[in-house]
Order: sequence, then C-alpha cells, then structure tokens
Amino acid sequence: MTSSKDLPEGQVALRFEFEVTTPPDIRNGKGAGGRGHLYVNSRPVGSGDIPVTSPIVHALAGEGLSCGYDSGQEVTPDYSAPFPFTGAIERVTVDISGTSMMDEEAEERRALARQ
Repeated sequence: MTSSKDLPEGQVALRFEFEVTTPPDIRNGKGAGGRGHLYVNSRPVGSGDIPVTSPIVHALAGEGLSCGYDSGQEVTPDYSAPFPFTGAIERVTVDISGTSMMDEEAEERRALARQ
C-alpha cells in the first residue's frame, strides 16, 4: 500500500495500523487477514487489504524486525531490497496491544505433553 500524499519535509510522525478482519488458518500456514492503514502526522493517507499475514514469529526465522530497510524478501515488486531509508529515524514505537493469535491445537499438544 502506498500513501496518497507525498511526505512533508522536516520531522514527520508515521503510523501503520493493522485491523484484523479474518481469523488465522495456522494449520494451513496462514496468519490473520486484515486491512492496513497508513497515517502521516495522525492523518490517514492510505489503506489496503492484506489477505493473509505470516503465522510465525520472524525472529525465530532469523529475520527479526528491521526499521529503515528490508532485510528479507520484498513484499511487492515496487522496490528492490534492502531499499534503505536515507533520512534520520529518531524514534520507533511498536505497539502490539490487542488480541494475540493462538494456535489452539499447539496449546492442546503442549498441555498434553506436560501430563
């Protein structure tokens, strides 16, 4: 998804929010689907559907969380990784509040393994 407006010069607050619209299908390797929303200085500038997300924690896959560049495979043909940001990033906040995805079958197996 892209912004409908160019970024203004100077200090800018960027925000991305993910709204879950479909449940995950972990058994088939699919995370929750939803809608992404982009904001610049608290104003909405873009949104788009994200049909499926990754059901795994990327830190376990060796990718982790990157900021200012893409350390993995591109998610769109619109750029080539690592596509580094050339400005200055003063602060990053990651808010993971909300409902966590749970793999109920894995939780059941874990509980049975403890018995």
